[in-house]
Amino acid sequence: MSLLYFEIFQRDERTVPITERALAYGDGLFTTAKISYGKIELIDEHINRLRQGAQRLGIKVSLNGLVERLGAIASEYEIAVLKVVISAGEGGRGYSRINSCSQKILISVHPFPEYYFDWQQNGISLGVAKTAIGINPLLAGLKHLNRLEQIIVRQELDARPEDDLVVTDCQGNVIEVSAGNLFWLHLNSKTWQTPALDSAGVNGLIRQNLVEQLDSVEEITVQIGGLVNARSMFICNSVMGVVPIKTYLDKPLDVAPVMQLKKHFEL
Repeated sequence: MSLLYFEIFQRDERTVPITERALAYGDGLFTTAKISYGKIELIDEHINRLRQGAQRLGIKVSLNGLVERLGAIASEYEIAVLKVVISAGEGGRGYSRINSCSQKILISVHPFPEYYFDWQQNGISLGVAKTAIGINPLLAGLKHLNRLEQIIVRQELDARPEDDLVVTDCQGNVIEVSAGNLFWLHLNSKTWQTPALDSAGVNGLIRQNLVEQLDSVEEITVQIGGLVNARSMFICNSVMGVVPIKTYLDKPLDVAPVMQLKKHFEL
């Protein structure tokens, strides 16, 4: 993803030192938002994600003035992707944060992936990843900077014919897709289901909104075989929105329930 803009919030410098903990240890977190017509979608939710994530990781950082600055940056773009990274600071000894310098907030803007528009309208193909991710309840749900598992999944996807892949944990439980969350409807059911994320995965903002807005959503632990009888599926994140699955393991799925959901809710 190429870079359109970069700054370090409330700092004069334009570079990040090699001793930055985000680089050295992945010590930090991030959020990625869609800029649409100069406005940041779900801005309050993104700020809450950063605040809550920093609290969980024990990173003391001030977000005062951040919303205003992000809004000013976003106003320069009709459509783009905004990324905000919080680093735990510079230095410290080894893994310890003692004696580390003040935390940093890195802001960048990137081009919007145009193919998402086609995905949203026409749907995509979905397979199952051979790569499984680990179980880590301590970090489950967080969008932290340690993304090596997702990078390995993405390498697999780049060599596969499908548009995206369902990712399981090392026990075979469905967790997510390569860079988003997953929902499905079973045959003869009107209740959407989505994987429980208490042991792995990222609790995406669109996922959170849907769990709150839909009349009934089941957050369940399910093995990959439990998706065989799904009649409708979609994936989602805050940049691509809701994307219907037209085929799962080469089996055609019904996209109509997904399109109805998109019309009913502001997504």
